[in-house]
Amino acid sequence: MRMPPTASLPTIFPSTVAASKDSPRFLVSGHNNPKLGKMVLKGPRTGWPIYQLSLEERATCPRSCEQWSTCYGNAMHLARRHTPDAEFLRYLIAEVTTLCRSHPEGLLLRLHTLGDFYSVEYVYVWGSLLSQFPQLHVFGYTARRIGDPDPETDRIARAIDVLTTNAWDRFAIRTSGTRSLARSRSIVVDADPQEPDVIVCPAQTEQTEACASCGLCWASSARDKTIAFLKHGMKTRGPAVPKAANDPEPVVAKPVRQATTVLADNPGELKTRDEAQAVARKVAPAPGLRSGQALDFLWREWVRQGVKYLEGDGVTWGGSFWIAQKDTATKPDGGEWRLAVKKGRDGKDGLAGERGEKGLPGPAGRDLTQIGADGSKW
Repeated sequence: MRMPPTASLPTIFPSTVAASKDSPRFLVSGHNNPKLGKMVLKGPRTGWPIYQLSLEERATCPRSCEQWSTCYGNAMHLARRHTPDAEFLRYLIAEVTTLCRSHPEGLLLRLHTLGDFYSVEYVYVWGSLLSQFPQLHVFGYTARRIGDPDPETDRIARAIDVLTTNAWDRFAIRTSGTRSLARSRSIVVDADPQEPDVIVCPAQTEQTEACASCGLCWASSARDKTIAFLKHGMKTRGPAVPKAANDPEPVVAKPVRQATTVLADNPGELKTRDEAQAVARKVAPAPGLRSGQALDFLWREWVRQGVKYLEGDGVTWGGSFWIAQKDTATKPDGGEWRLAVKKGRDGKDGLAGERGEKGLPGPAGRDLTQIGADGSKW
């Protein structure tokens, strides 16, 4: 019998959660997911490969998600979930770099088949990757909402909104579960609401087969529409793309497993972190992304003593996010660094807990009535 999902048990399939060092790859071809499809079959992105990323559901999601207990991950017992451990972002950046070098014409990435954006820094990593690789395009959904009572969820939602506002054509992330937002919405319904601004997922009404043959969720023309998903799920499988005799196998990005290296110009050539960063800065950012200065950086995780940071490096320090204004080995304190995101306020203290049980009697103390001022006993 299945256990009900709880906050202490994020996924009901814990054996499918993979540590970063144990996962063969993070980004899996949409060919493995009939709801997605192998490649885009409609519109200006026709022929682009589709990849997907799954994180652990509930562990990376806000508690306010309306589908917390009914997440469709409850029925995905074979899906491999990834946990954002200490190595996750390093490997993810390397793997995205590999894919972008392999597909200069363009690729589409679905975030997140399971899970959600789990931190502000994680959102900034995607902003940095979009700046470095014009061929990278992302679509997906998030339960992070601006105005959420949880301060961290609110901060994450605002970071996502910066990207969707400035680069919707490349970062089409829809906020799920509410109709009160002005745009980029998705909802779960029992039946077609029959409203002019609500479009039921065409794959669920058998008007198309999958995301690959639809493209509605990332289309600019549908940006201000609400996409509704029926609770009963899909009725059909995804499009079967005929495989020609000379059709190569899907490109599988093998992440770099060295702690200080990422892929650079030549996919087969390893370079040091600093060298790879210099190469990455030669890649022209996509039009429109420079409208927000905070997007023009390369995330370098947290500050490490003795490490030299290059201009544009972004780091976490003291709970805030800083961007280097020049090459420096100093710690962020102004001057050579710019404060991009200030540390949020601490949350309110919780309610006082119940009084604990009475403890065991302690050992007997000394009888001070028999001790003189000099410590001698009388």
